[in-house]
Amino acid sequence: MTNLQSLISSHQAKAQASSAQSIDWNKRKQKWLTALAQLTQQIRSDLLTAGVTDEQIQTMRCPINEECLAPTKPRG
Repeated sequence: MTNLQSLISSHQAKAQASSAQSIDWNKRKQKWLTALAQLTQQIRSDLLTAGVTDEQIQTMRCPINEECLAPTKPRG
C-alpha cells in the first residue's frame, strides 16, 4: 500500500468512526457559553485593571440563531 492509499484509508476510517458517534449539541453549546463567559469576565477584569471604570463598560446581548449546527457531508 502506498503512502497516499494509507492516508486515504486512515481518513476514511476516522470519518466512519466519527459519523457513528452521536453529538450532544446541548453539552457542546454549554461548553462554548462557559468559555465565552470566562472570556468576557477576563476582558472586563483587564479593562478595570487598565483604569476603565465599571460605569464605562457596557454589556450588550445579541441573539444568534444557527439554522444548522450538524456538520454537513462534503460535496463531490
